Amino acid sequence: MKEITKNQDAQFMLLAGFIIAIGLVITTIILNSIIFEVNLAIGGGNELSKYDIINLVQLTKDEFRSAYANRSIDDFNRQLNNFNGNLSKLYALHGEGVNISWETSNWNSNRYANLTENGLQGGKTNWTVIETVRNSTIRVNVTNPGSFQINISNSAAGSWTVTPGYNFTASVTNVTPPYSISFINGASTSGNYSITGNTTYGKNFTRARDYVLNGSIGFFMSRIRTNLTIPITVPW
Repeated sequence: MKEITKNQDAQFMLLAGFIIAIGLVITTIILNSIIFEVNLAIGGGNELSKYDIINLVQLTKDEFRSAYANRSIDDFNRQLNNFNGNLSKLYALHGEGVNISWETSNWNSNRYANLTENGLQGGKTNWTVIETVRNSTIRVNVTNPGSFQINISNSAAGSWTVTPGYNFTASVTNVTPPYSISFINGASTSGNYSITGNTTYGKNFTRARDYVLNGSIGFFMSRIRTNLTIPITVPW
């Protein structure tokens, strides 16, 4: 009798294990189906895809830089208010919400960007501003010259490094083109710069930066509610 009871217990344990295994398989199938449907909905245009978000961020950056060209904070705010209003109406037609906000404290206080690649103190401190230059005029105003340097390099003729003062202007026309212009130790100081000229491909260029302005993009969707803050360098 004891043997029969033991066998029944073993059978029940096996049956319970089998039921649990089947349940896990069914649960996995259901979860995969849900994930697939969500991805399909996003891909089908019911929500912003990552490409839509990237495009919106770039569009916002372009509008900030366009508005900054007005050189007036009042005009800047007016243009961005119009941009935000039109953008919100456009997305509302699709049942989605987008809101753009910004702050101009750096501009108001004349707090210039760092001379790093992205304008932030933690950005890349040694970086190339532009390559394939034929001739150029470099203007740099810095808050503290420190160890900041400008490097002008030619692959055949070598490099020249300049340690500028507070207000530095130089026309670089006596260097065999093409040459590159790089900033060295840009994290050591802040300031604004403007580099104009043309390339060996016959294209005129301007590279300039004054401030870093913080822009925020709010997303309000049926399944997404988030806020992105992006540093935007102006004018370029």
